[in-house]
Amino acid sequence: MLLPARRSSRQSSRSATFEWLLLCLTTTLCLLSHLGGVAAYQVKLDSLDPLLQTCSGMWPGSNTSVELQLNATSNKGTVATIVYDYKDFARLGKASKEEDAFGTRTRTYVCTAPAVNAGLCSLEEQGNFLVDGDINGTSIVRNRVDLEQGKVKSVVYPVTKMGYYCVGAGEAAEPA
Repeated sequence: MLLPARRSSRQSSRSATFEWLLLCLTTTLCLLSHLGGVAAYQVKLDSLDPLLQTCSGMWPGSNTSVELQLNATSNKGTVATIVYDYKDFARLGKASKEEDAFGTRTRTYVCTAPAVNAGLCSLEEQGNFLVDGDINGTSIVRNRVDLEQGKVKSVVYPVTKMGYYCVGAGEAAEPA
């Protein structure tokens, strides 16, 4: 599972500012059947969900893809999106300097202004999911999506190999 970074009290107030963005994330996993028809698996997520992620097993076909449809129902905002095969899960996020109650270093998953200040990512990466190491040769595709009220933005990820694919979305504050 994709876990959000631990939030401080200051970050908790930031999460309240995310409520203005009523994100409707519809994940459509389109599968072509052997009869040539189209079957789709849809999962609707919104900004009130504590974990904006869904996963499903998929196999390739001539038009098999994962499609994210993002709709800002009020104001504008920026959303970090990621699609990946679960086999690449260990590469998601970067270890921060903070430790949890058990002495384990916490992980940060989205490049925000505090993550830039902590040296976990660059200003150019702000608004994207963080990945530990090079993503070349992996299934990982990250996108920063700038939303506009009333407009639907789509991200399409072609599925070329059988796998257990996951889609994630996270708050990405405006660039500093």
